Amino acid sequence: MMSPFPTQEDIGNIVRSIADALGVVDISESNVWLLSMLAGIIATIFLAGAMQECFFLPLRRKFNADRLKQKASWTCPNTGVITVPDKRVTAIVFINSKSGGQLGGDEMMQLFKKYLHGTQVFDLANTNPREALEPYKHNHVSRVRILCCGGDGTVGWILGVCRDLNAHFPVGVFPLGTGNDLARSINWGSGMNCVRPYDVERYLSALKGSHVLKYDQWRVEVHGPKSLSGESLDKVEAAAALEVSNPSFASQQIKVFTMNNYFSMGVDGDIALNFHNERIRHPERFTSQRMNVIKYAVMGFEGAFEGVPLGSGLRVEASRGPGEAAKDLPINPLWKGIIVGNVPYYQGGKTFSDPDRAARKKLSLTECSLSDQRLEIMAVSGTLHIGMVHLQVDKAIPLSQSNSLTLNIHDDIAMQVDGEPWRQRGPSKVVITHLGAYPMLRPRRSL
Repeated sequence: MMSPFPTQEDIGNIVRSIADALGVVDISESNVWLLSMLAGIIATIFLAGAMQECFFLPLRRKFNADRLKQKASWTCPNTGVITVPDKRVTAIVFINSKSGGQLGGDEMMQLFKKYLHGTQVFDLANTNPREALEPYKHNHVSRVRILCCGGDGTVGWILGVCRDLNAHFPVGVFPLGTGNDLARSINWGSGMNCVRPYDVERYLSALKGSHVLKYDQWRVEVHGPKSLSGESLDKVEAAAALEVSNPSFASQQIKVFTMNNYFSMGVDGDIALNFHNERIRHPERFTSQRMNVIKYAVMGFEGAFEGVPLGSGLRVEASRGPGEAAKDLPINPLWKGIIVGNVPYYQGGKTFSDPDRAARKKLSLTECSLSDQRLEIMAVSGTLHIGMVHLQVDKAIPLSQSNSLTLNIHDDIAMQVDGEPWRQRGPSKVVITHLGAYPMLRPRRSL
């Protein structure tokens, strides 16, 4: 198994990147020693955050799960029907065997089929979710509940299919991805490193006991040149591309996405793109959720030194509510990234958005909510800042809250929507507007 930690060659490249970032031309023996010390300190910051997520939090979750084990029950085995207050509804389970640590295989399918009828459990590797949901689209939305077993991308896929069918069935999450920020935000837990029979029973019990939450979704339009530089993702390639009718934009197109969690650009997009490309090239190295988190932290440490300042060619206009005029946000050209969040968590459970009382008063900010039709707009200033945020000893720089947002970008830059990254050629424009609210299921206590 390949080690997730940097090799000696990687460390040498990192030292050279630090030297370039600090403007050090002559890398003498004394300078190498100082740069290596700095690299070690920042690497420790990134890895400490990853270790906290991978080892300490799972122990606490296991303790809580064992304490609540006696309270879980499942009373309708192998019928496909569950009982919720005042009604009986059909449970449908979708499993993505490719998510995160790739735990959703045949064994997990069989575990669910012990409790549900086989016609209600689907493997997304060989099932089109639209075809699976088609027979239920005329059912009342309160009569069907979906459990999506996968990462945030899988959840977004299922929500999109339900929207296309105009069948807004409430959706719960069995978190199998790497980050699982959407699942964390609505009490479905931070992820699994293994799946036990008790876990299946516990999540099915939560499915029937959850209440419905209206969850904001956002439309992201990316206006830019037809060809994207660098490697683009399946999501980008599959997105509907609409030619711009204005003749002056004849060489451009619009790509449309649905955002559930967050959008980012800059150094954070570079890190996400490098992680994705590495996982595509070597899927065998990404079979453990915990090791994936550590690999992401290592790539974040390496990529943070390569981040290019946003520069003076970026303009951000934000409107706080429907009908309000958009205002330009103050952007420091030396900052290395912009983050737009719909959920309180980011990059695997990090709380990037948590401004202090003074900042809230100055910027008129309210508490982050999943149903307030507002986005959190933040910035990251550079290498050390990103590392400190990962370690949760610092926060991103709060800029504003917005109901709609326009970013005008002059240069090529890496972007991501819900963890799906690509490199966008400039000049480009990103427009984010409120799409609507989708009914998500939220357990009454965190799993």
